[in-house]
Amino acid sequence: IATDPLWTEYKEVALLHGLRACWSTPIFDAQQKVLGTFAIYYREPGRPTALHARCIELATDLAAIAISRQRAEFALRLSESRYRRLIESNIIGVMIANTDGRITEANDHFLAMVGYTREDLQVGRVRWDTMTPTEWHDVDAHIIAQLQASGTCPAVEKEYLRKDGTRVPIHASVALLDGTSGDVICLIEDLTARKQTEALVQGSEQRLRSILDTMFVFVGLMNLDEQIVEVNQAPLVAAGLTRADVLGRPVGESYWFSHSPAVQAQVRQAMTRAALGEVAREDYCIRLAADRLITI
Repeated sequence: IATDPLWTEYKEVALLHGLRACWSTPIFDAQQKVLGTFAIYYREPGRPTALHARCIELATDLAAIAISRQRAEFALRLSESRYRRLIESNIIGVMIANTDGRITEANDHFLAMVGYTREDLQVGRVRWDTMTPTEWHDVDAHIIAQLQASGTCPAVEKEYLRKDGTRVPIHASVALLDGTSGDVICLIEDLTARKQTEALVQGSEQRLRSILDTMFVFVGLMNLDEQIVEVNQAPLVAAGLTRADVLGRPVGESYWFSHSPAVQAQVRQAMTRAALGEVAREDYCIRLAADRLITI
């Protein structure tokens, strides 16, 4: 200790306590990562004896086992704490189930979603297989096959039968739990509100289309590439066209505007202005059936 350069900054403290030699050995885990060091100190300068070397070897092995176990237990407690927090947060349905249909654990959010009580769960009345309508059995078989092959399954949409017989659309993410015999964790999202919103939007779109299709106005929807994404029925009928004739085509190349390079340039300029957030109000000469031209 008195002469080793590694002890230059600390030797005064060691020497003050009568320490004259030190032998330090790293402690490795099973992956050869350093967990710490084990050191033995001597009152006299010198190297470890064969007995001391053997004791150091045994001590470092025992220390590696103890440290690794302590870290594993800490990681397990942390994982369990996070898992428990996820379940009890009730921001999403969570259940622990088995591929044979049993549900062994579920949070309140999931139970409320399917209309069952915790007592129903405890006595075994809540099973994912009996809650699944017949037409979704093939999806369940696919999920199980994916779990057996890779341990996880891409998220799927399906339905469950509530306790009262009504259906609830769900979005399910499933993963196999390591070290278990077919146990899986499932994150379940209730899609009822989203499906209702989609139905309302679809209904509104259908009503709007019905209104526009009965009016003799030109209503078109284009993307920033100037391609026609949607158009109402009136201009199609007036030009003797079908939706297939125009959807996906650049608006300037469509039948209505392709009769004149000047009109095509006018359309492109208007599209450029609209892409910049401006409102372009102009008259256009368009072509209808039999090459009849009108101004809109």
